[in-house]
Amino acid sequence: ATVFLQQFGRGLRLHKGKDHLTVLDFVGHSRAEFSYKDRFEALIGRHSRNIREEIEGGFTNAPFGCKIVLEEKAKEEILANIDGYLRSLNRSRIVKEIATYHKVCNGSFSLKGFLAYSHIPFHKIYGSLTWGEMCQMACVQSNVSVHSAQIKFAVTKKWLATDSFSYFTQLLRFVESGFRCDTLTFSEQQKRCAVMLYYDLYDKAGTYASIEEMFRDLASDQLFIQELREVVDYLRDRCSAPEKADNSVYKEWNPLRLHGVYSKAQIQAALGLSTIERKSPSREGVERLKDIKLEAMYVDIIKKREEGSMTAYKDYAQNREFFHWETQNRVREGSREAEAYRNGENNMLLFVRQQVEHPDYGCRMGFTYLGQVTMKSIEGSKPMQIVWHLNTPMSEATYAFASQYKAIG
Repeated sequence: ATVFLQQFGRGLRLHKGKDHLTVLDFVGHSRAEFSYKDRFEALIGRHSRNIREEIEGGFTNAPFGCKIVLEEKAKEEILANIDGYLRSLNRSRIVKEIATYHKVCNGSFSLKGFLAYSHIPFHKIYGSLTWGEMCQMACVQSNVSVHSAQIKFAVTKKWLATDSFSYFTQLLRFVESGFRCDTLTFSEQQKRCAVMLYYDLYDKAGTYASIEEMFRDLASDQLFIQELREVVDYLRDRCSAPEKADNSVYKEWNPLRLHGVYSKAQIQAALGLSTIERKSPSREGVERLKDIKLEAMYVDIIKKREEGSMTAYKDYAQNREFFHWETQNRVREGSREAEAYRNGENNMLLFVRQQVEHPDYGCRMGFTYLGQVTMKSIEGSKPMQIVWHLNTPMSEATYAFASQYKAIG
């Protein structure tokens, strides 16, 4: 007999033949940990297509002769439940999902394929372990990279907050060569990208004596290369920053792209403020490299106010071409720093981010590179008020958060 499943009200009507009718309380209010994902997968079986796509697409993989129809309200509740389930995923559940995917993937096992199949957010994979370590726990991989800690550090502390197709493309070139590169032939931009990668993997200087030594070490770890290729390829695909060519006087060697989003450590490595032998100690909102007259400004639009502070924090975009910035409190009219700003002694590069902590990933947010700026006006004292003119207007997406300034806490 034909089996017919039809959503009726807030229940599920199961019709088998002509004489039997069963109504299941299928979409009623349930405990938060209850998973409709598991229930639907039990009904239709496991496939390479994820269950969210099945629901949204009308259950095209339901068993032959069966049909599942959901009312819009029921569909919304089920999808919300699935989203809640995914947010609450722990390590053991993810390992179970990996093992199941390995059985149904038809030999095309990959990180990208698993993410598409399971609908598990990428950052959940690296919440406590790496992809390789998860696969080992799921018994689909025997060993893990000796650099697993470095992969996890790069993903969770740097790359989740990085949005630069050009940077990830260069990393992918390093990886696809197996790190067997002749570093002596690198362009200046490639050298600086290699130092950026170093600070993505390590939190302090001096782990290696040179980029050549780092590449030799990484080239000997095939599991590291395999995982990094999958990770970087996935992260590159999800980039959305509208990158443009650098507009600064440093564009010949600067690997940063206008409107790309980078961690502070990546910026410092790109500009030469950090080298593989020495990491920049700067924690302030400005940083200078006197030899080449470079000054980088790091601006948080939403600032966490220190206890007892009454500072107004007037850093914000006036429009897409002009940015209002306050100097540090010590800078007064007539001071050496004030005169340097007034006379345009340094080449000013502007980096902005919405706030310190990323609202989704628990890491620090990356800075959007707004390129070189020139002074339009300067006034006040301790702090001084400067309006910078952007040589290239910021994107609409950046202006949307950069025009809203406030202090919290």
